[in-house]
Amino acid sequence: MKNVLPYILNYLVENPIKGETIEYNDNRISRYSGQNGCCYIISRPLLIGNIECHHKNPYCKGGEDNYRNLILISKNIHKLIHAKNQETIQKYLNKVNKMYFDDEALSKLNKFLSKVGNECIKMV
Repeated sequence: MKNVLPYILNYLVENPIKGETIEYNDNRISRYSGQNGCCYIISRPLLIGNIECHHKNPYCKGGEDNYRNLILISKNIHKLIHAKNQETIQKYLNKVNKMYFDDEALSKLNKFLSKVGNECIKMV
């Protein structure tokens, strides 16, 4: 748990996401610890201002706020998952260091892209 920083845990506790359920906010904190303070997709440390919670199974497809349905990812990865047009996809790919996209990370990313109805990405 070397990437779980107490000041970030404290920040998550003191700054719940307004409009979300207690379950969502509690599981957001638990996910930070459970993921060792790292982005679920690219395994890089998450920092205040760059932590977003994503539903594996979206609300519109029956997803809930339980622990198993949530992951923490960086802001740019979250934008990338929900991006629709090629220009926006490229913009966020450029913002995320491509060296972090090994086969495992790309596979995870593509799984979430397809779950939200977006095309998979192929790295060249």
